Amino acid sequence: MGNFKTSPEQLAKNREYKRKNKERLKIQTYRSNGILFIKEYAQLEDLNEFKRIIEDREDELKNS
Repeated sequence: MGNFKTSPEQLAKNREYKRKNKERLKIQTYRSNGILFIKEYAQLEDLNEFKRIIEDREDELKNS
């Protein structure tokens, strides 16, 4: 690894934030990965499947 200049105090704060916000960080990662996939790699078939899944999820949220 390189010679990073992050202070030990900041490293401890970063670890604490990650420990306290695991679910939030997981959701942010899923969102980022999904957007990247759609923008860069998805084929037409993938986009059609996502549209169907999104419509189903919208209906589910509206009815709950």
